[in-house]
Amino acid sequence: MIVIDNFLTDPKAVNAINYSKFWEDQSYYWTELTEVQDSNSIGAYIVERMMQDEELLEAYPFYSIKGFEYWPTVLLPGMDLEPEEDGTYSLNIHTDFDLLLYKTKGELRHPSFGCIMYFGNEDVEGGELRVWEKDEYTYESVSPNHNRLVVFDSHKPHGVTEVTKGIRKSIAINFWKEQIMLPPEGEIV
Repeated sequence: MIVIDNFLTDPKAVNAINYSKFWEDQSYYWTELTEVQDSNSIGAYIVERMMQDEELLEAYPFYSIKGFEYWPTVLLPGMDLEPEEDGTYSLNIHTDFDLLLYKTKGELRHPSFGCIMYFGNEDVEGGELRVWEKDEYTYESVSPNHNRLVVFDSHKPHGVTEVTKGIRKSIAINFWKEQIMLPPEGEIV
């Protein structure tokens, strides 16, 4: 796992993303890695900056990636709460995989790696990302600080602890070696 604070260096861009209508959207987006420089999407903006970071390029296999999916997540206190053995989560412990491929063909395919980019979150309490990368008993916990990038193996178990105060905003991005199956326009999986 790599955590980079103040990842995006252009304050105008960070502010524009933070107050964008993108947060009201419930869609998933797919972008080919070869199209990043020609795209004006929020996901492409973040990924382009990731590919300029030497530490990330050394640690993660960008060279083998076909493309990436991304989506906004907004969590509020009391949202999607379900008790777990380890406490209460706003986003239950899970692994990322191509959900539509699994539902339609029964095949389980995981991304190569993923990341979370946080925006806003000044008054958020809770909402920590927990990732079990080494074993089932030990997790790393990362707070949802504004302009923080967390890159990790998203095929490993991870979840988000209960948000108890504020609005937690994040963009999740998964990087894939093959094109994922996408739902028809306007449908949520």
